[in-house]
Amino acid sequence: MFKLENYLYELSLSYNIKKLFNEVRYTEITPYFQNNPNKDSWFCGPNTWLHGNIKNLNSPELRSLITQLEESIKTKNMKPTLIFQKKGSSVPSHIDAVSKAKPNPNLCSVNLQLTEKVSPIKFNKKDFVTYHCALINTKKKHGVPKIAEDRFFIKFKIFDLTYKEALSNYLKYRL
Repeated sequence: MFKLENYLYELSLSYNIKKLFNEVRYTEITPYFQNNPNKDSWFCGPNTWLHGNIKNLNSPELRSLITQLEESIKTKNMKPTLIFQKKGSSVPSHIDAVSKAKPNPNLCSVNLQLTEKVSPIKFNKKDFVTYHCALINTKKKHGVPKIAEDRFFIKFKIFDLTYKEALSNYLKYRL
């Protein structure tokens, strides 16, 4: 049986979306997974799905979010990444997986949408779900339908906790 909380859990964090977007908007972004050895894969450097590691982690809004996540989820190994999806594109259903190029993938993530109109996510051929800021089980198959507007979001990749552990901690320690 499909239970949304096994896939996604909306988080209540304090942030100003406009200030946050201004802090990260100039992050250098490049096509996702350009060195994918599977050259036939959609995930081999698509020009519609770009990402970049956010380097300035001490800007006020971002630092506040990092602190909130460290305290509520209890992660000690997290990396914020800016993701850009071009309008008119979709992201095929996938699982964030281990590969030779990425031997230590994130175990789950917190995705925080930076655009006014939020894009849905779809898990395992179930209904689309919209969210603003959510803990995502990246080990469950998920994708994004074709979108009408450009989409920016921050993906806080979590490397030291599974989705279940992060959710349990959040429910216990949320601020």
